[in-house]
Amino acid sequence: MLNIAHIINPVDVPPSSELHLAQRLARKAMRTAKLIAQDSVNVTLYTAQYPEDRGIVPEYFTKTPDLGRSILDVLPFRRQKKLPLFKDILDRLYAASDAEYFVYTNADIILMPQFYTTVQWYINMGCDALVINRRTVPEYIATTEEDLPGVWSAVGKPHPGYDCFVFSRSLYPQCDIGTVCLGAPAVDVGLLLNMMACAKRFLLLKHEHLTCHIGNDKQWTRQQFDEFAVHNLGELARVWRYLEETLTKRYGSHHTILTHIRRDAVRKVPYHIVTRTT
Repeated sequence: MLNIAHIINPVDVPPSSELHLAQRLARKAMRTAKLIAQDSVNVTLYTAQYPEDRGIVPEYFTKTPDLGRSILDVLPFRRQKKLPLFKDILDRLYAASDAEYFVYTNADIILMPQFYTTVQWYINMGCDALVINRRTVPEYIATTEEDLPGVWSAVGKPHPGYDCFVFSRSLYPQCDIGTVCLGAPAVDVGLLLNMMACAKRFLLLKHEHLTCHIGNDKQWTRQQFDEFAVHNLGELARVWRYLEETLTKRYGSHHTILTHIRRDAVRKVPYHIVTRTT
């Protein structure tokens, strides 16, 4: 039986926050997908959380050790926003589980019921790394947890963001994602590049109906997160320099993903950030 370990980073927010309901729906959907897959896939659900967020974690999740640092411990920032490091979350999953495959999703990403069984199908086809783009469903569909069937049934619209990663456990020690933080742009692209470079068979699923997200408010693009975005982009630029030759040889210089990253991400980084050594 295939073993999959799936981790999220829950955050305790007030009921007035859109993230409050979205996270509850996401956790409920993970449990449902796990139950549906139980005859062929052994799924263990994990969280990596700050101490103040432990109270919202349901009993069907295994809590990894509390996060002990944030982006504020890496560099001085003008805004005191306690954002976790992506690496710290993935490190906890690697330490906690010896499952053959790992899954990371943002805490508000809602799995479709067939998620784990479909992931198993792709793995059986030879894929050892997947990035699954979500679909965006209208906000009016969900006002309570009981609306989850309506969320599942909504076709929604494709979204280009990278917020769901599936990869072989053996790939993770080869990955270098730096000190990017959640809650700001460009947190996910470094892991994408590492997976493309290290996997034997990488696949980007852009149109499959396997995950969804309620609304598309792009909260992480707001002005208050700009300095964190600059940091993440600087880390991305460093990862890009390290992997560019390997990726270009493997996929060609005109590959769509690589062209997009080169044009829209790396070139936006201020010069002093690109040349900084970390």
